[in-house]
Amino acid sequence: MRTIKSWVSHCDKKHAQCQINAVGRSLENSPPYLPSRVIDVGLNDSLDSPYLMIPGQNQRGFYTILSHCWGEVRQLCTSDHNMSQHRQQLPWDLLCKTYQDAITVTKSLNIRYLWIDSLCIVQDSSEDWKYESARMAQYYGDAYCTIAADAAVDGSKGLFVQEHEFLRARLPVQTFMCHHDHTTMLTNKQRPSIVLARNPMHRRAWCVQERLLSRRTLQFSTDQVYFECKRCLKAEDGRYYGRGSMSHSFYEVVDLK
Repeated sequence: MRTIKSWVSHCDKKHAQCQINAVGRSLENSPPYLPSRVIDVGLNDSLDSPYLMIPGQNQRGFYTILSHCWGEVRQLCTSDHNMSQHRQQLPWDLLCKTYQDAITVTKSLNIRYLWIDSLCIVQDSSEDWKYESARMAQYYGDAYCTIAADAAVDGSKGLFVQEHEFLRARLPVQTFMCHHDHTTMLTNKQRPSIVLARNPMHRRAWCVQERLLSRRTLQFSTDQVYFECKRCLKAEDGRYYGRGSMSHSFYEVVDLK
């Protein structure tokens, strides 16, 4: 988590273009307006259960937002029937692994609120769906960071589902000035666009749209974690790609379903 926190913090402090949301509004001087409903995850060191919060009118605050595939596994949803219970508590053991991990990441970033579609939209209300879906660009564009469960086909998998372990070895590295052993990480060195295009989420049109709207995104992929913002893309293995050093897009053209 230390690397993830450093990526997001550096972007927040140093990248002026990442303070501009998808509709061109600057968020540099004040937090954005909160969505209609958010999950209050509590403070980083808090053990309180998360709950569904309805912010006050024009209430501002930083929040993360989850981008994920629903899949075939049934997950906890908010409805008219359980709204009052969810406003009191979202029981931890009823949340799927991806939701639990998203809460953990949000708290580690010292962000108080999280938006998840199945919990923050009333699922059995067509009126609420119509109202909230019209605000997706605002929600994703204003979010402090998008948490993308790239490798998970459903909510049971969680964020940390890397299929390949990195190889680490102590190798002698000699330069003209000194001789030291260093721990070296060996990876397949495939371009991120190739790896990410194979992930389940990158073949869902809705999820690609969410990514393009976001100011910055943590992508939990099959091989490692990536960080993407308007300025660059960073990989957990240390690779760095500036916007000018790659093709015009970090995405490969894929068949969207």
